Amino acid sequence: MRLLLAAIATAAAIGLGAAPALAHHGLAQQFDMEKRVVLKGKITKVAWQNPHIYYSLEVIENGKPRIYNIESVPVAMARAAGLTAQKLRNDGKEVEVHVRPGLKDPNVVWGLYLKFTDGSVITFEGFKE
Repeated sequence: MRLLLAAIATAAAIGLGAAPALAHHGLAQQFDMEKRVVLKGKITKVAWQNPHIYYSLEVIENGKPRIYNIESVPVAMARAAGLTAQKLRNDGKEVEVHVRPGLKDPNVVWGLYLKFTDGSVITFEGFKE
């Protein structure tokens, strides 16, 4: 009986541990990892949070503003690369962002490279999930 209970407890623990992994989808299921698009605009909103940083970029296309919602790496990885929430806001100045387009929504993209007006670059090119 103890062996049966131990086996059930082990199976339950393994199953519970797998739940977060199943809930967190891979990048390739959400973004076209083969395409790269260069956007230039102003960052209008920053959500400096885990599991990933999110920010909005306003780009002028054909004379009209278009908002891209950009998902990026976790906070710890951004900090390790030298990015802070303040730097990401870029004082309302234009920033160049290289992204992977969303597969379901063209306005939701994966941010992998930032070039700021001061010439500094932050890249997450090697990020794998």
